[in-house]
Amino acid sequence: CLPRLFIIGASKGGSSSLHFQVAGAPSITALCGLHYAGDINSYDVVRNTTIRVQHCTSHRGGSHGAERHLYDSTDSFVDAEHALHAELRDMPALSSQASAVLHYTPHYMWSLGTAQRILATYNKQASKQTLWRAATPSPPLPQLLKFVVIVREPVARAISSYWFKGGAHAVAGPSKPHGTGGSVEHARDVFKLEMDLLRPCLPQAHCFASPNSSQAAPPYARCANDFDTCLVSRSDTLSSTGYPSSTTAHVGKGLYAAQLLRWFATFSPRQFHVLPMERMYLNGEETRRACYLELFAWLGIAPQLTTAEFSALVAQTPSNPTDNPSKRPFDAQEKRNLSTFFEDASLNLAALLGSTEVTSWWPSYADTDQV
Repeated sequence: CLPRLFIIGASKGGSSSLHFQVAGAPSITALCGLHYAGDINSYDVVRNTTIRVQHCTSHRGGSHGAERHLYDSTDSFVDAEHALHAELRDMPALSSQASAVLHYTPHYMWSLGTAQRILATYNKQASKQTLWRAATPSPPLPQLLKFVVIVREPVARAISSYWFKGGAHAVAGPSKPHGTGGSVEHARDVFKLEMDLLRPCLPQAHCFASPNSSQAAPPYARCANDFDTCLVSRSDTLSSTGYPSSTTAHVGKGLYAAQLLRWFATFSPRQFHVLPMERMYLNGEETRRACYLELFAWLGIAPQLTTAEFSALVAQTPSNPTDNPSKRPFDAQEKRNLSTFFEDASLNLAALLGSTEVTSWWPSYADTDQV
């Protein structure tokens, strides 16, 4: 039984907390992470059972699983046959036949080629004809997958990402002072360099027609390919270090609509549930539980948690805080510069989703101290 549920949100967007709470439901079985191994090569982790078991038991989250990182790099993916073998081999015992298997990695939404790698793996499984055959025909396996995307107001996410990565950056430019965790001035310069890299690549408004609109089929595949080709070309031209594949992309990961084009070109938009982090985590227990129940209703699964059990699960959720060593917040003008860059991107997200439900929860200038 392969995972049918993926959490792919953006790093520093609430995905770790959401993963812990979804995986904490008795009706969900979470896969263990494969490479949270520091200096251990990810492919060695895939092959070495002892290392895998150690990660399953030692990484934060415990039995709730961990970041999988199987499809977001050529090192860990190798090919569809390898990925299929890894997923099936590491499957834990299911709590019941109705249990949904969860695969979690927030970097998936940003990384190039991930959606296509997942599709190739599930097509490989379908071609093996090893699936349980129901009495009535079932849809092709890739159509049964569901993807949960939790997104955070992009200005706050970019700033949080910078501090979380200790001032690391993936674009060519000034280095942070030696031995420091970065500074507000350095972050401002890094953000400007990244915005300059991204700006010529941003997809045009016509790329984001909602699939529910009366227009012709949206050009998701062409627009996504143009976006990715431009990113790679610009990255090479500016001699950046690994951009756009790097995990230290701070501004780019907030371009949610552009990233979703890749996924909507590969899977049906109906297979995605997009959730604003601010609604889930910054509006109290009642709203959080409502989001949780809506998510499980969309999945077609009962969470099998009482109100008290859910409250206990929330209380046990590990924190993943951002540390700002300078203790100096970004001022309003610096936030405004980032906000201006993201204005069209936020409008495009609302257009793509056919609703302002997600973006309406975003403050104009979010508190940068939020996780």
